[in-house]
Amino acid sequence: MTFDACIADVAPNMLLMHQITARAKVCRLNDWPQGFAHDLHPVVIQALESMVGGPGFDEVWAVSEPLAEYARALNPPGEVVHLPNGVEARLLMPDTHRPVARQPRSAVYVGGLTAWLDIGLLCQAARLLPDWTFSVYSPGVPTRQEWPANLRWRGTVGRAELPSVLQSHEVGLIPFCEADGRMRYVERPLKFYEYIAAGLGVASTDLGALRHGMGDLACYGSDAVTFARAIVQAREQAQARTADFAKDFVQAHDWNARAQTMLARLEVLLA
Repeated sequence: MTFDACIADVAPNMLLMHQITARAKVCRLNDWPQGFAHDLHPVVIQALESMVGGPGFDEVWAVSEPLAEYARALNPPGEVVHLPNGVEARLLMPDTHRPVARQPRSAVYVGGLTAWLDIGLLCQAARLLPDWTFSVYSPGVPTRQEWPANLRWRGTVGRAELPSVLQSHEVGLIPFCEADGRMRYVERPLKFYEYIAAGLGVASTDLGALRHGMGDLACYGSDAVTFARAIVQAREQAQARTADFAKDFVQAHDWNARAQTMLARLEVLLA
């Protein structure tokens, strides 16, 4: 069977691309292959990088400018497009069946249990803000057991429950640490879009390209004291935003708008 188009994210299943026949093949460069050094065998990582820089893809769609520059360096003649992440509009919508009230002084992290998640920083910040509650939604089992009482591991959360979970908090957390140089390629993590769409303030560590990508839509700190301060500032920032702020943000970054750009690129490739 021959497909019109095949779009592959950076993941191990991208190595199966040679088994797929398509008129147009696109690499959606949503991550830096070398950033998975803690999760994938070096042979797999090298193979992924070779594919990104090889002739097998008609275009590379990079989610950040640093990733676009990385792809151009791998394959200078190749066509590389900066096509950022987006956000689901439903994160903006309140759950009318189960109205959610924001818990005062509450912060949340939703994401993977990865090498670049700084649990130690979260614990330190929670101890500095004893009147706050901190919730971590992530699959897997945390390795650290002696957590402050106001920091809770909540386990996984499904996409259907994500809007109500986010909308019950005031601040979204991006407590990243450096892992094998990965942060220089990260501008706007998916959770950043989701936090803003759900009306949260954003507190992030100040690493790599994060400040360049998120700008003044987030507050920054990279040690316990400054990160705790960023959390408090992010709450104040969110409370100061207009009622239409999240709506305007979603309209500008909705996945539907991103999909239209992708379709336009595919039409050119398939012409």
